[in-house]
Amino acid sequence: MGGDVGCKAVRKPAAAPVEARGVGAPAMNWNARVSLAFTFFASLSRSVFGGSLIANYVFLLTASDTRVGLVTGAMGLSNVLVAPFAGAAADRYRRDGVLRAAAALSLVALVLAVLALSPVVAHAHQFSALLVAYTMWGMVTGAYNPALLAIFADSVEAGRRSKLYTWRQALVQLASATGPLVSVVMFACLGDKWEVGPCRLVLLVGLGLWLPAGALLLMFRDEQSLGSQSDVVAVAAAAAAAAAAAAATAAGGKELLLGARAPASSPKPSRFIPGIVALNDALSGLASGMTFRFFPIWFQSNLAFSPMVTCALFAVSPLCTAALGFAARRASLKLGRVHVALAAKSTGICLLFLIVMLERQWVPLRGWLAALWVARTAIMNSTKALTKSVMMDFLPKTERGRWGALESLTMFGWSGSAAFGGWLVDRHGMRTTFAVTATLQALAALPLVTLLSRVPLETQG
Repeated sequence: MGGDVGCKAVRKPAAAPVEARGVGAPAMNWNARVSLAFTFFASLSRSVFGGSLIANYVFLLTASDTRVGLVTGAMGLSNVLVAPFAGAAADRYRRDGVLRAAAALSLVALVLAVLALSPVVAHAHQFSALLVAYTMWGMVTGAYNPALLAIFADSVEAGRRSKLYTWRQALVQLASATGPLVSVVMFACLGDKWEVGPCRLVLLVGLGLWLPAGALLLMFRDEQSLGSQSDVVAVAAAAAAAAAAAAATAAGGKELLLGARAPASSPKPSRFIPGIVALNDALSGLASGMTFRFFPIWFQSNLAFSPMVTCALFAVSPLCTAALGFAARRASLKLGRVHVALAAKSTGICLLFLIVMLERQWVPLRGWLAALWVARTAIMNSTKALTKSVMMDFLPKTERGRWGALESLTMFGWSGSAAFGGWLVDRHGMRTTFAVTATLQALAALPLVTLLSRVPLETQG
C-alpha cells in the first residue's frame, strides 16, 4: 500500500508489500486473517446489542414504532456523516491508523451504551440515553468500515475475490446466527416473556462481546497488504503477465514469453461498474430499512411469537443465508456473478409480495409464514459477497477507502429509512410497508441489468 499511486507524498512510507517481499501465499495474509476474525466478533456483538432485540426493547419502553425508527435512524445518520471523512483519511494516510482511532471511539460508545441500559438512568430519560449511545455506535461503524473494507480488498488477490468475500459473508451470517442463539439461551433462563429486564440483560451481554472485536482493530498493519496482485483486475493481470514474461526471458523460452502476455479480453478499470453496484446497494438499503427493524415486532405483535421463537428465527435465517452464499458463489463461476445476484434478488422480492398477499391468513399460517420469511431473507442476502467482489475488482487501491464509505450510505438506508418505516407502520400497518418495500427493491435491482455483459467470469480458485 505504501506504493499506491498519488499517495506517496502524504501517506506515511511503509515497508514493501507482502508480494514484493515474497512472503507466502498472498491470498490469505495477515490483514485478511485479522479482518475475518474481526468481522466475526463484531458481527456477533452487534447481532445481540444492535440486532432485532433493540427494536423490541425500545418498543417495550415507549410503545412506539416511530421511536424504534428514530433509534435506528440516528445510528444510520451518524454512520453516514462520519464515513466519508474516515474513508478519505484511509486513502490519504494510513488505513491501520483509522482503525485504531475507531477502536478508541468504540470504548466511548461502549461506556455510553452500558450507562444507557443501566438502572442509574431514570426511566423518563432512558430513551434519550439510548438515542445518544446508539448514535455513537453509528459513528463507530462509520469510522472503521471504510478502512476495513479497503484493507481487506488490498489483501485479497484480484480476479479471485469472491472466494474470500463469500467466506467473509459466511462469518457475518454465522455470527448473526450465534447472537440470537445466545439470546435464546438467556431468555430460556430469564423467562420467555417480552419484558424490559431480561431484554436489558441480553443487550448488556452483547455489548461485552464487543471487547475482542475492539482489540482486533489494533492488530491491522498496512505493511502486510498485497501489491499489484490486489489492484484493479487489469493491473493485476498485467503484473502477472509481466512476472511470467520476466521468468520466461530469464529461462530463454521464446514460446513461454509469447504465452505470458495478458489476454486481450482483460477487463479494464471502470468506475461505471462500481457505481452501479453502489447505486443498487444504496437503493436496496433504503427499501429494506423500512421493514428490517420491524420484522421482530411483526413476529411479536402480528404473529404472536414468543421471544425464544423470534430469536430462533433470527438465528436460522443467517445460517441459511451462509449456505446459499456458497451455492451462489459456485453458480457464479459458471453463470456470472451479476446473473446470479439478479436471480436471487428477483426471487426474494417475489416471496415478499407473497407474504403481502397472505395478510388475511397471517395468524393461521404463521408457521408457514415464518419459513417463507426465512427463505426470502436468505435468498435476498445470499449474493452480497458476489456484488462486493465485483465492486472491488474494478476499483483502484487508492480509492477503496472513499468507495468503502458508500457502504455507510447503504447502512444509512437501512437505518435512516427505518424512521419513515416506523411512521408508515403506525399509520398504514405492516402489510402496506411490506408492499412498498418489495416495490422499491424491484426498482433497485434494475440497474444491475446493465452489468450483465460487462462483468467477466472469475478465475476459479
